[in-house]
Amino acid sequence: TITGPRLVSCLDQLFSKFDQVCQNRDVEKIKTIGDCYMAVAWPSGNADNADSAMRVLRAAQEMHSIIGEFDQAFEAPLSLRVGMHGGPVVSGMIGKTKFCFDIWGDAVNLA
Repeated sequence: TITGPRLVSCLDQLFSKFDQVCQNRDVEKIKTIGDCYMAVAWPSGNADNADSAMRVLRAAQEMHSIIGEFDQAFEAPLSLRVGMHGGPVVSGMIGKTKFCFDIWGDAVNLA
């Protein structure tokens, strides 16, 4: 069994690598929720939605390859589930004291 502090340390290392993947692929991390990592690829310039989907797909492929590096650190085999969907979303800042940027919509729910 992994201790709480060790789990937080491992997730920090893992998510830091995921952050770098997202930065390299022009994918934006929205938030983490426990062991969940949420990201989005906004359409860029004149590119179509297929470009956004390919950036997310390539980021997910890289994340899958990174997972294997962490099996030993977590003292258990890890797996990664990726959900993708395209479509309109609403984004915004919420909160009064601890602001949070988030996105909402059917595309988010279906992914």
